Amino acid sequence: MLSRDEFNALSRQILDLHVRWHQYNALYSGDDVEAKLAVMNAVAPIFFAWDRDVWLDSIFQAISRLMDKPMIGGNSTIGLRAVVAKLDDPLKATLQPLLDEIDSIYSAGIKHWRNNRLSHSNKDYHLGLARLPDIQIADVKTLVLKFEQLINAISLELYDETGAYFEIEIRNGAEKLLAVLKQSKGL
Repeated sequence: MLSRDEFNALSRQILDLHVRWHQYNALYSGDDVEAKLAVMNAVAPIFFAWDRDVWLDSIFQAISRLMDKPMIGGNSTIGLRAVVAKLDDPLKATLQPLLDEIDSIYSAGIKHWRNNRLSHSNKDYHLGLARLPDIQIADVKTLVLKFEQLINAISLELYDETGAYFEIEIRNGAEKLLAVLKQSKGL
C-alpha cells in the first residue's frame, strides 16, 4: 500500500520538474522565442547557449529519476513505477496503460541521454562514434503533462484532491531575468 509520505515525495518530484520546465519554457520556447533569443544573444550568447543545455540536462535528469526502477542498487526508489506498483487494483490496472505510454516516450530518447551522457560516460558517444537520439521538446512537454495526469489520478482516487502544477507562480525567475535584460539593453 502506498503511504501518504511516499505519495507526497513523488508529488514533490513532479512539482520540481514542473518548476524546471516552466523556467525552461519562459526562456527558450513560446510564440515569442525569437525575441527572447535576440535579447539573450545580445547580452551573453555563449552563456545562454550553455544555460539552455544545463536546463535540458536538469529536466532530463528529473524525468529519469521519475522513471527509475523500483529498486536500484538494493535501495528503494520513489519513482512512478515504484508508486504504481504499490497501488491496489483497479487503480493500478487503470494507470498501467498511462505508465506504459510514459515509458515508451521516455525510452525512445531521454533514457538514451541518461544512460550515455548524463549518468554515464559512454565511450562511443564521447569519441563521436555514436549519436544520441534527437529529443523533441514536444515529447518532453508530453511527458511533463502525463506525469501530472498520473499523479492527479492517484491523488483524486486516494485523497479526493488534485494538484494544479501549471498554475505555479515563480517570482523573480526567468521572466524577471528577461525583463531586466531587455531593460538593461534598451530593447
